[in-house]
Amino acid sequence: MSGDNVSIDLFIEELKKLLQAVQDRALEGVREAPTLESVDYETWITWRERFEAVVAMNKWGPKRARQEIAVVVGGKARLYILHMNLVPEDPVPPVEQLLDEIHDRLFSPAYALVFDMYLTRAKQKPGESLLDWYGRIWCWYQRANPGFTSAEVENSRELIQVFIRGLSCNYTRTRIVRVPLKTLSGALDSACSIQAHRELEALTKRSRHE
Repeated sequence: MSGDNVSIDLFIEELKKLLQAVQDRALEGVREAPTLESVDYETWITWRERFEAVVAMNKWGPKRARQEIAVVVGGKARLYILHMNLVPEDPVPPVEQLLDEIHDRLFSPAYALVFDMYLTRAKQKPGESLLDWYGRIWCWYQRANPGFTSAEVENSRELIQVFIRGLSCNYTRTRIVRVPLKTLSGALDSACSIQAHRELEALTKRSRHE
């Protein structure tokens, strides 16, 4: 019996240690990095401050911090980090260097001038969907106008005209100008409706001749 008691006592002691380790880990808990999906100036500054705080609390090294950026940056914001070498070979530079590079891509005057030039020549590419066309000029316009909020981009009369002017389908372009448009999303919806109506008409005509 005494041997059994010793075994039980050891088991209980090991169980206590295991529970304590679980509790300690929960208290230390890894803080999740915040996500970034829009790229107006205020959102970026707030996100960067929170991200750097999470990096410090979790004691992440440069490589882990850069890997987190690759995961948590999504939506329209992800378009800005495409083709960037987020996690280079060792030695990995500090994550602050990468954050500075992203900041320059988003808000530097040099980048703004480049994308302003892109917009003056922008046209929907062959095979490019209306949604992709919308997304491309949306990002270009915000990069040409650092600090603009998402609402300011959406309500830009200038950008709505870029969207209409660059449409590859003449049928859609000549009809959308008759629609009162207040937002870029509204222009996208109208263009989709016009194209859908045209496709329905074509389908109806074909069915009549069959």
